[in-house]
Amino acid sequence: MLEITDRFVAIFPKTKNDLHKITDDRLTNKIKTLGFKKSLLNNYFLAFDSKSSRQDEVEEKSGWLIDTFKGTKESHIDIENIEVLNWNDLHIFSENNIQFYNLIKWDSNSLEIQSDCLSHKYFYITKSKDLTFLASCLKDLLQIVPEAFDQSNPEGIIEYLNFGFFQGSNTLHKNIERSLPSKLYKWEVKSGLKKIQIKPLTIPQSNSSQTCDYFVELIGEAVKTSIVNRCNLETQHLTIGLSGGFDSRLLAGFCASENLKIKGYTYGNKLHSETSSACEIARTLGLEHQIIKYPENLIFDKVPIFLDVLEGHADLQVAQIFNLLSAPETCGTPLLHGYLGGPLSGHHIGVMNNADLQTKDGVAHTIYDHFSSSLMKTKSTCLGLKIEKDEIIQNIFESLDFSQKPYQAITKWELLNTQRDNIGSTLRILGSKYKVIAPLYDKKIIEIWQTLPLVALKNRFIFRELLKKYFPLLAEIPHSEEYYPILPNLKKMLLQYCKIKKAKIFNKSSMYANSDYIWTLSHGGFNNSQREFLLKGLLHMSESIQKVLGLEMEKDLYNILYQNGTVNRSGLDYLRRIYTLAVYSEWILNLKKSAIHLERD
Repeated sequence: MLEITDRFVAIFPKTKNDLHKITDDRLTNKIKTLGFKKSLLNNYFLAFDSKSSRQDEVEEKSGWLIDTFKGTKESHIDIENIEVLNWNDLHIFSENNIQFYNLIKWDSNSLEIQSDCLSHKYFYITKSKDLTFLASCLKDLLQIVPEAFDQSNPEGIIEYLNFGFFQGSNTLHKNIERSLPSKLYKWEVKSGLKKIQIKPLTIPQSNSSQTCDYFVELIGEAVKTSIVNRCNLETQHLTIGLSGGFDSRLLAGFCASENLKIKGYTYGNKLHSETSSACEIARTLGLEHQIIKYPENLIFDKVPIFLDVLEGHADLQVAQIFNLLSAPETCGTPLLHGYLGGPLSGHHIGVMNNADLQTKDGVAHTIYDHFSSSLMKTKSTCLGLKIEKDEIIQNIFESLDFSQKPYQAITKWELLNTQRDNIGSTLRILGSKYKVIAPLYDKKIIEIWQTLPLVALKNRFIFRELLKKYFPLLAEIPHSEEYYPILPNLKKMLLQYCKIKKAKIFNKSSMYANSDYIWTLSHGGFNNSQREFLLKGLLHMSESIQKVLGLEMEKDLYNILYQNGTVNRSGLDYLRRIYTLAVYSEWILNLKKSAIHLERD
């Protein structure tokens, strides 16, 4: 038996003598309210959704389950004719066809879970009263075991306010952890739940003996092969979010060169450089392209769906990605994503000081300095919590892999943290509707990129050479955040400049008139009304954040947001993250109230 799902819950007894606690009426009634389509009770309990429209108990004695994003589950992926022989077979199938997944193997006496190499579809784990609970959704976990949310996790909260994401298994709650990459989670009757290290993401030896042309050819062919192999399996038309950046244009270029039909979407306004560059990319490649209007209320109206999909464990800034869900496409439509293109090609390393990348200690401090909030660096306490800067740096240091060159350790840290958690949250957003295809999230491509010497990563040098070699016309279009293109073309540069200036002249009254980039609209304080909304919201929810997370609201919100009469960008980021914690706290309180009413009924 092989099933595919996007939601599951598993409950394990501490010993066989505790099995009766799973079948307790109060617990089983709670689980019934969650509406899972299928369930089984062996020496443990497992429930999951499936494509089946009816609820029933699983009769098979053993089986396999693929847990992935909803968009992939609802796509045209065919699993009926797959004969699963072992873990390796199912990993190969999932890496090629699904990419973001948990694989679950179960029988009457055991259950095992393995994930994709960065564990993007992480699940949550908690323990209570001799039972261990696993759930892919926090809201399901809260309905079953609400006491797990009673204690906050100061370390996780500080990490979130500092970086905008969590490291490792941290969450906002002390008694709840997230699953980790390269781990086998295995439960057996005799030994309980264990976490076993398997196939970690390794760093290959740096290769400084080859030429630039060698790497460009090697990476280019690997990317093209990955796109063709993944996209040729699709029976539906392909879509892509064209951002005006390098990653999406490279993928769109290879699709066009291989005659793969693809439709591009860009959200924004003609005033924005992202939109202007994306339109020019689509015109150059002859792609069907549609601009999705960016809503005037920006990110705050996305809070309900943000909580539903990301459950508060992300920076609200990513909520702008929800705009792509408004494209006129059905659930399960394939969407190409340039995920990992930035860190692999040196997006952050390129702006770091070489001298700091030569020692282990220098790397840990460099990561802290580069990714931390500049406001948090100046504070000794926040929201009533003490900030231990040395402890944060030490945690980074201990998580680094120094098996090869120090700069390579940064790339691996980025993959396991900023990409898995921060950028990975955009995959979870898009995955709620689309079957996300990320051609650069490929083991061979990751390994090749990691062998590049440091000089090839500066200013994303090799990526620029890729565009020059394979798509010179696309290299003449400026990156949305850069003035000069890779291959200067004065005519195109003047035309693009004039288009944006013309749009600004004819849209003087637009709220976007003072914004050159779409990203500036997602910070939560683009104009006075947005900033006022943010400050009032924080004051209104101060009691909720204290009840759920035990945090004391900052007293001088105005002076955090403004510095010498102008908006302090770092202060804005800090307050937006506190706002996210506050709306999360209100969400938790409402879910707890709902759980109490259900239990009474």
